Amino acid sequence: MNTSTFLFAFALATIPGLGNAQQHVWRVNNTSGNPYDADYTDLQNAIDMVPTGDTLHVEASTANYGLINLDHGLVIIGPGYFLDVNTGLQASAVDAEVAGLTFAAGSENSVVMGLYITSGSGMTVQAGNIVIRGNRLQYAITIPSGVPLNNILIQGNHLYGINCGLTAQVSNLNITNNMIGVGFTSYPNTTTGSFTYNVTGANSNFWGMTCANNIFRSGTTALNDNVFHHNYFHILHPAVPGTGNVLVDMGTVFAATPDATDGLYGLAPSSGALTASDVMGPIGVFGGSTPYRPSGIPTIPTIYLIQAPGTAVQGATINVTLSTRSNN
Repeated sequence: MNTSTFLFAFALATIPGLGNAQQHVWRVNNTSGNPYDADYTDLQNAIDMVPTGDTLHVEASTANYGLINLDHGLVIIGPGYFLDVNTGLQASAVDAEVAGLTFAAGSENSVVMGLYITSGSGMTVQAGNIVIRGNRLQYAITIPSGVPLNNILIQGNHLYGINCGLTAQVSNLNITNNMIGVGFTSYPNTTTGSFTYNVTGANSNFWGMTCANNIFRSGTTALNDNVFHHNYFHILHPAVPGTGNVLVDMGTVFAATPDATDGLYGLAPSSGALTASDVMGPIGVFGGSTPYRPSGIPTIPTIYLIQAPGTAVQGATINVTLSTRSNN
């Protein structure tokens, strides 16, 4: 077993529900010629072939893995994103890019983390009991109109937006610790759940949610039938009733001006947001019990440094040093 496979097999115990000895970890790498001896070189083929409950480790590659359709429950783990900005997290700064991903009917109990979704297809959720954690999406997560869905967790992602269809029926939709570019949209009587510890911009218009410990840094958020408490809104936002809802100059909130990457949403040392939550802790993406993880690094061991000679004599021994961290 090579080092990469060993590390990811060992890491199963760190993800709830992945400790079953019958489950298997498969490596996917679409680098031309398969120089890394992966189990699969095509991600969709891997999804179609492996049984429910198994894990696919989608490895870093400069080639996009294409449009993906999940129709049974799997765990899919990529290396993370912005690795060229947040250095020292992985040995390689290359990510695993996927054009788009659909959780189709039958994909219940799937978990997807650490991918970069690059196209306008984004992610589409058509099944319940789904976890979307620590991904970068160039565009939106969409929950279309259709059959009732239950238990969808969107946690710790860097994404464009979240949209629910006009007649979507989603209960226990929990959106937490995300960096959201243009907000969250749903319609009356379509969603129930929570919207907590997010940083979001532009306009949001959603219904049926408990909204707490967020930072609404721009745009206008419709009150509708939501419950708001302990949120920061930008200084020009209309006043929001509820305990702890405050209008604030965003220039005093963050340690630096937010940009397109994820490293600049830390709170300023003097910011009142550090103690503004309903438990007197930080609000925004780095608050709460599941703070945002830079680059969406999965909660499994990673190799962040490899030291080896550039050349070697055939048949001779070489010394290789691997530096790892658990990321628990």
